[in-house]
Amino acid sequence: MVVNRLKWYLEYYNQVFAAADEDHIMRLHDTVRKSLANEDHVLAVFIYVEKVYDTVCTEALLLKQLRVSINEKKN
Repeated sequence: MVVNRLKWYLEYYNQVFAAADEDHIMRLHDTVRKSLANEDHVLAVFIYVEKVYDTVCTEALLLKQLRVSINEKKN
């Protein structure tokens, strides 16, 4: 359920890219290079989700996600 909610959020805000790992690295490199040239900021978050929720209290995690607005509600 948590993965589905996060996937929906990332897809809804067009933050998921269906490409090979090398493409992601090149995209990140290009974004960082352009931002440096424009004296802008870049924030990258890397999440490894394989079996990450096996030992997590899902109710507590869902509450935390709701607090930071990662939910299925359209803003």
